Amino acid sequence: MLNPPNGPRPVSVTLPLAVVFCLALVLGSACSGRDPRPSSGPQQSAGAPLQEPVASGNGDGDMVSPLPVDTGSSLDARQDNPASRDNAPVVDVDAYVVHSDLYNAVANGHTEVVDTLIAEIRAGIRNEWDRDRVVLAVVEDAKANTLLHVAAANGHGAVAKLLLQAGASVTAQNNDNKTPADLARQHGHENLAQRLERVPQLLAAAADGDVAQVETLLAAGVYVNARRLRGRGLGPMPLHDAAEKGYAHVARLLVEAGANVNARVPQDFYNTPLHLAAHAGHTAVVKLLIDVGASLDERALGGSTPLLLATGNERGDPEPAKLLIQAGADPNIPNRYGRTPLFWVVMNGQAELVRLLLQAGADANAADRYGATPLRFAAESGSVDIAEALLSAGADVNPDPSSLPTFHDGNTPLLAAVGGRNPTAMVALLIRHGVDVNAKDEHGNAPLHLVIHEGNGALAKLLIEGGADVLATNNAGNSPVQVAAFAGLPEVITLLVEAGAPINVQDQVGDTPLHDAALQGRVEAARVLLDAGADVNIKNNEGKTPLNLARQHGHENVADLLIDAGAGLNAAA
Repeated sequence: MLNPPNGPRPVSVTLPLAVVFCLALVLGSACSGRDPRPSSGPQQSAGAPLQEPVASGNGDGDMVSPLPVDTGSSLDARQDNPASRDNAPVVDVDAYVVHSDLYNAVANGHTEVVDTLIAEIRAGIRNEWDRDRVVLAVVEDAKANTLLHVAAANGHGAVAKLLLQAGASVTAQNNDNKTPADLARQHGHENLAQRLERVPQLLAAAADGDVAQVETLLAAGVYVNARRLRGRGLGPMPLHDAAEKGYAHVARLLVEAGANVNARVPQDFYNTPLHLAAHAGHTAVVKLLIDVGASLDERALGGSTPLLLATGNERGDPEPAKLLIQAGADPNIPNRYGRTPLFWVVMNGQAELVRLLLQAGADANAADRYGATPLRFAAESGSVDIAEALLSAGADVNPDPSSLPTFHDGNTPLLAAVGGRNPTAMVALLIRHGVDVNAKDEHGNAPLHLVIHEGNGALAKLLIEGGADVLATNNAGNSPVQVAAFAGLPEVITLLVEAGAPINVQDQVGDTPLHDAALQGRVEAARVLLDAGADVNIKNNEGKTPLNLARQHGHENVADLLIDAGAGLNAAA
């Protein structure tokens, strides 16, 4: 083995976190043109040397020459010790210090040390995206080699496998346009070179669902947990591609070959294979992954679990969610918006899954970050059978706003129902279950105000029969009869009057229902109000009568009606 040229004494290097991955994360000797292989000469250590490497020569083991390595402390506060800074190069990554141990461990094939050091480095980096890109960093040498280049040049197959699992790029090129496989071949490690070259082939075969090619490559010993890069970060492993595309046979082959069933994809919201299969609705792959022990409750970047994604899968197939529920997936883990799987199956109208989730312990009263509950969404969607299932499971028909994170317009079940898809049936159901028919929104509107505004006389009648207060006013002082007059609904006005609604009530600006009818030109509404005893000459806060408003807005037919009813012609304009 060739020895590298002697270089200057190692120097201390401290890099800001923002650029550490662009320059160097792990540093060995800072000499120009350093060979990625370690020196064959002994390196003195303050402690005992590591176990000497065992010769293999086949590209999958360690180097032929025994190489004692500086053991050093993997993570310490060397920046506080000037002598240490003179003795070993360091990189300050947030509050931790990483020095040449990682390079030495990779170069000398100490797999367990490499594994430990990578874990320690990652533990010291708060940013998850940067944390997962640790092994993509280049070594500080003139060639811009990565750690995988170093492992490949020295024939350390086990270390190469570990680095690939951690996200190292098999296609990364150094300044000589050499890949790790090129360096492995250049230094006589043909077996390792071939295994590295097969990694892209396996990634392509898995993504294409090519069973025969996958079998061939796995038989040749290809690294099953290697990743492809995606942008500047870590992309999927072969199992991710097979799971997302529904290639169950390929997925089984990969799992049997040791594929990591819980590996995440940083460049795809940190999804696991089970997330991807569940979201795509691939039942066979979901079953396979459950059977081999994939974690059921891992959370992706937005907080989604496989069960959350399965409830809204691209195929609209309930089977993946059923499998996850039956396997014991937690039904109460919310996403970043506070919505559990129950929210999604309610919104999607999946009554069977609603019942399964409730039987599995889903909380029928879970509130999202906006204060809405599953019953609120069921009420809006108009799904009576789903609403009944929720109510039977204990859903609160009158949620207390003070107990919820926030409480926006329409977040009570009844307010959602009156503006929903099946309002009459849903309102009737909620009334039977004791809903408060007078609960108001942020603007002070009761459900009765809202249904009258929408012109739904039948629903107004249902609410009145259910106990709606015909005297209720909103924040602007408008009563239900004023809303009916403004909208021109004579039948509703009659209904309200018969229920005891006052005719001459005035809002904040002094307008009565008759003012509102005159303003809008509602002849029939004005006629009903007059027949019920409305004061034709009452003035608002500006001193205007209904006749003034009718003439001001060009509604002569209403003006004539008011004059016939005794409106004073000399009223103030």
